[in-house]
Order: sequence, then structure tokens, then C-alpha cells
Amino acid sequence: MAYPPPKRGYLGNLLVGGALLAFVAGTYWKTLHNVSSDDLERELEREIAEEERRQRRAEAAATAAKQ
Repeated sequence: MAYPPPKRGYLGNLLVGGALLAFVAGTYWKTLHNVSSDDLERELEREIAEEERRQRRAEAAATAAKQ
């Protein structure tokens, strides 16, 4: 004979499940947000440094060509 689950225990399980789901979803979002912004910042810094190097090389080549 199957017994129906008690209402108090069922409600408690729903609350614990909801809390766990909220924690996992929040942790997942925070992790993805941090990783994506770190990668973007690093990529932008690398691109800016590369552009500055190109400009210095072009200026040096132009100065050398004038002399």
C-alpha cells in the first residue's frame, strides 16, 4: 500500500529544492559573467598594445626613411 507524502515534508522539499536551484543558477551566472568580462578585458588590452607597437614601428620607419 502506497502512502501519500505528508504535506509538510513536501513543502519543505520544495523550499530546499528552490533554494538549491537559486544558488546553483546564481553561481553559474556569476561565474560566466566573471569569465567573459575577464577575457574581453584581456583581449582589449592585447589589441591596444599591439596597435601601439604598430604605430611606433611605423613612426620609426618614417623617421628612418626621412634621414
